[in-house]
Amino acid sequence: MAAPTPTPAPQLKPELASLQREKIDPRSARNLLRGAFKQNLQKLTRSCRHMCFLFHTPIDRNFGLITACGVEFNIHSVLLIGGSKMLQEGVFPGGTMPPSPPTFVHLPERFHPILVDRIVSFIYTSDYAFGPRGVGHVLEQKDFEFKNATLIPDGSSPTAATPTLVGIHGFAFHFRIYALAEEMEYDALKSAAHHKLVNILVQQHKKSPFLLKELVNVTFAPSVEVGRICKDEDGVLQQVVIAAIIAHECNGWSEKETREFADSLEHPEYVGFWHGYNMVKEENRDLIKLGEYAKPLAAERKKTKNRNGRKAKKEMGGEGTTKGDGNLRAPLAGPPRQRENKFKKRHEGKRGVGAVPIAAKGREDGNMDLEDDELL
Repeated sequence: MAAPTPTPAPQLKPELASLQREKIDPRSARNLLRGAFKQNLQKLTRSCRHMCFLFHTPIDRNFGLITACGVEFNIHSVLLIGGSKMLQEGVFPGGTMPPSPPTFVHLPERFHPILVDRIVSFIYTSDYAFGPRGVGHVLEQKDFEFKNATLIPDGSSPTAATPTLVGIHGFAFHFRIYALAEEMEYDALKSAAHHKLVNILVQQHKKSPFLLKELVNVTFAPSVEVGRICKDEDGVLQQVVIAAIIAHECNGWSEKETREFADSLEHPEYVGFWHGYNMVKEENRDLIKLGEYAKPLAAERKKTKNRNGRKAKKEMGGEGTTKGDGNLRAPLAGPPRQRENKFKKRHEGKRGVGAVPIAAKGREDGNMDLEDDELL
């Protein structure tokens, strides 16, 4: 009988340690305990797939917004509840469900299809986006693109449906969204447009006086017929424009630009603007003084920084100097023997009288074979 073949012992294979960060399910007990013990807790995320699904699904889009040029946008009518009072009342009159609810509404011509497209985005996401390059950018055909249109009739391509908005500045787009929100009685949309205008006009500086003069025209004109875009019955947009102008005067414009802006608004139709401007300026004189005080300080800091930068560059052998070759060690350069003598003088002075016997003793014992000069 043959002897049984011995089974080889299992070999342990060392595994290389992974340099990757440990992957942990944010919902696991380990991750929760990491947070309890002040470690790096991976944030728990809340799912918003429901609204995302509604935004993209064609299921039960039972209400249509039809623009004057025939571009249609089908949406879920239930999402109109609590939004635009005009649309909600049209679909659910008196807050009730009619036996045969309407399935579409024809919008007036002023409801431009591109504007309606962005409003549909807001209905689903509570935000709308528009992509021109900055507030001063003039809108072109390439800036327009339908994202939510359900039907675009033949002959009404995205480019053919946009000519009335081509050539306007980017800020005017948000003014038009605000105007439609006023007509639709859509407070949330008004708030979103107002927020975008504050961001690009007040919080972002360096806008030209010519651009802000256009803002005065579209907000302080007496009626829509002569250039006004929004009703602005509570004067909120006028406050934005006045704040933007004062902020630019204090933080961005030169004296020449400020004077040119004032000269361009000397006509009688701007009396209302100057009245509001002077009132706001008087009420906020304390803040304006802080801005006027900070402006020359900021200019002086910038000038000092530039001057110090040029000085440092010159000392390091940079542009405008012939000292050295640009090497950081160039200022330390000198005759080698001179550096050696300075070193000896400094250290011999520190050793004093006791230095000679110690050095001599070291040489007598054979433990020190180098002279001080050789150490250098």
